[in-house]
Amino acid sequence: MKSAAVFCLWAVLSGGVILSPATAQQRRDRDVALAAIRNGQILSLHQIEEKILPRMGGCRYLGPELHDNTIYRLKFIRNNTVIWVDVDGQSGEVLSRTDSDNGDESDQPYMGDPRK
Repeated sequence: MKSAAVFCLWAVLSGGVILSPATAQQRRDRDVALAAIRNGQILSLHQIEEKILPRMGGCRYLGPELHDNTIYRLKFIRNNTVIWVDVDGQSGEVLSRTDSDNGDESDQPYMGDPRK
């Protein structure tokens, strides 16, 4: 009973944060990505979002992922269909767009720049 109380007190004092190995890996990945942004190796998420979000009319933006510290993967949903847009972190160019409908995934060319 006393050990449970001590654990609860520790959890409260530490902010309730218990680090798992996945969390530690995510922190390392984040630190590597931030260093790449600071060094000008990749664009910031904000820059990527400014470029891509206006092109995705009718979609709800669900959030980003960063793969291999060079490719941003933005996740959208429209009409119960998940849409993944992979963007080169260095140039900001769209690499691919994948729509998944009923679990069937297929690469489709991105709809392109609406200004063209």
